[in-house]
Amino acid sequence: MPEWNWTQIADHPTLTEGPVWDGSGLLYNECYANTTFRWDPKANESAVWRENTGQANGMSFDRQGQLYVCEGDAHRVTRL
Repeated sequence: MPEWNWTQIADHPTLTEGPVWDGSGLLYNECYANTTFRWDPKANESAVWRENTGQANGMSFDRQGQLYVCEGDAHRVTRL
């Protein structure tokens, strides 16, 4: 079994979900805080990317680069 070296990139008090790589950083949601963050690996910092997310959860990019987000509060999938 390979050895993994884990690095904590942020510290959030509630559920985080939906990590997706955008080509230069990692987008992820703090679901119950209704906030999407973006982690910049070059700066090793996370910053608010989007607020009022409707308890966003899973995310995925399509082939055209459009971001799709599952919004648990609204029971829908949105395209950003």
